[in-house]
Amino acid sequence: MSKRGNQRMATRLIRQQKAKEARRNRSIRVSAITAGVLLLVSVGAYAVYANTKDTAHNVPQSTNASGTGIVAGSGPIKVDVYQDYLCPSCRAFHSAAQERLQKMVQDNQITLATFPIAILDRLSTNRYSTRSAAAAGCAADGGKFAQFSDALYAKQPAEGGAGYTDAELVAMGRSAGLGDAFASCVNDGTYASWPSFATDESSRRGVTGTPTIFVNNQKVTPAQGQTITDAVFNAIAAQS
Repeated sequence: MSKRGNQRMATRLIRQQKAKEARRNRSIRVSAITAGVLLLVSVGAYAVYANTKDTAHNVPQSTNASGTGIVAGSGPIKVDVYQDYLCPSCRAFHSAAQERLQKMVQDNQITLATFPIAILDRLSTNRYSTRSAAAAGCAADGGKFAQFSDALYAKQPAEGGAGYTDAELVAMGRSAGLGDAFASCVNDGTYASWPSFATDESSRRGVTGTPTIFVNNQKVTPAQGQTITDAVFNAIAAQS
C-alpha cells in the first residue's frame, strides 16, 4: 500500500476511535443523569413518606412532650408504664401496683407516664386494644384517665373474642364519672389514630411486649423469682 493510502487508513481509524469514544461518553452521561434522577425521586419519595407518617393523629390532654403517654404528677423519679388494655399481665400489674403508684404521685415522689399502646389487636375481633386506648385518651381529656383505666381492667374482656363496643366503652366511662364530652370523643373517633402512633414510638424505645416499665429511663427487668411489681418498686426505692 502507498504512503498516501496508509495515511488515509490511519485517519479513518482515528475518526472511528473518536466516534466510538464520543458514543461511550454520551452513554456514561445519560446513565449518570438517569441515576441522579432516580436518586432524587427516591429521596423525594422518602421525604414525603417521612413527613406524612404518623402525623394524622390527635393528641389527648396531659400527655408528655412527645404526645405518647398520659402524665400524672411531677415528682423527681420518672416511672413510664407501657400497657395494653387487653393484656392479662398488664391487668395483674395494674391491680398490684396502681394504688401505690398513685399514692407516690400524690406525695410528689414520682412522675408517672402511662402509655396505652395497641399490640394485641390481633387477639380481638374488633381491634379492642386500639379502641380502648383511644377511649382512654378521651378519658384523659375529662380528667379521669386513672379511673377509666381502673374500669377497663376491672372488666377486661377475654383474648380471642370481641372486646367492648364503643357504646359499652362510653357506659364504662360514665360509670367512672365521665359525661357527654367523653361520649362524643369516643363516638367521633377523636383519638382513633393516637394508639398506633404511640405504639410505633414505643418500638423505637425497645418496647416489644407489655407491661414494660422504665424507672428513670432504665428498663426494669425482674430477677429470678421476682415479680415485675416487686422489681419496679425496688427500682424506685433505689432511685430515692
